[in-house]
Amino acid sequence: VLRDLAPEHPRVVVSHHGTRSVQEAILDCSLFATDWSSTFFDAAYAGRPVVLTPFDEAEYRARQYAKGYTDGEDLGFGPVARTVPGALAAIKRYVERDFEREPGFSAAVDSFFAHRDGKNCARVIGAIERVLEGRAPAVELPAVELEEVALAA
Repeated sequence: VLRDLAPEHPRVVVSHHGTRSVQEAILDCSLFATDWSSTFFDAAYAGRPVVLTPFDEAEYRARQYAKGYTDGEDLGFGPVARTVPGALAAIKRYVERDFEREPGFSAAVDSFFAHRDGKNCARVIGAIERVLEGRAPAVELPAVELEEVALAA
């Protein structure tokens, strides 16, 4: 279906999961547009401008996934376009700006990700090792968060 919508142009590439990984596609792209995929987090982290296109929000919420802790829009990583003309306008703005993310969206991304230094794996491994060795500090979650976790499970 997407191949029918994408224009024939040397700078427009429609990826298929069988030809390259999502990670490769994100790193190769100048702009990342998606509907409901959480890969928008990866694209934003990688410094790519993001356009969220939840065209079928009511149907998606009713049939597939109730709203979680975020719907993407509240994070402010990029424009949200609920119509095809809106999505095309947002994409056109990025093309005209040579795919430079607006300062407000960049600030939102920067404030969301605490670390962007390429050392996240080392931090996770270190935290797991501390837990396994009994050196991890005790963490108490507020009762509200515990209730939300219990409801989510």
